[in-house]
Amino acid sequence: MKKITDEKEALEAIAEGHDISETTLVAEKLAAKKTVTFAASNYTHPLKGEPVLYAKGKSIMKETQAAIEEAREDVKEFKQKLAKSM
Repeated sequence: MKKITDEKEALEAIAEGHDISETTLVAEKLAAKKTVTFAASNYTHPLKGEPVLYAKGKSIMKETQAAIEEAREDVKEFKQKLAKSM
């Protein structure tokens, strides 16, 4: 992720080379945390297609890193379940 804005309680980052579904999953994980006041995902521009993660809250970098790890674990678990069902 390439940080656009990195303030004490705000983060805006472009997820180059990633899909918006990935940033949306991270945003959903962030939104579920009590210390996060805002989390969303969108494109920089519809034609450019680079997803951007927006987040605000206390310890936002720490919370974002934790949300990314949670999302990775969810994807890993999903892949395992999908492989077993085939």
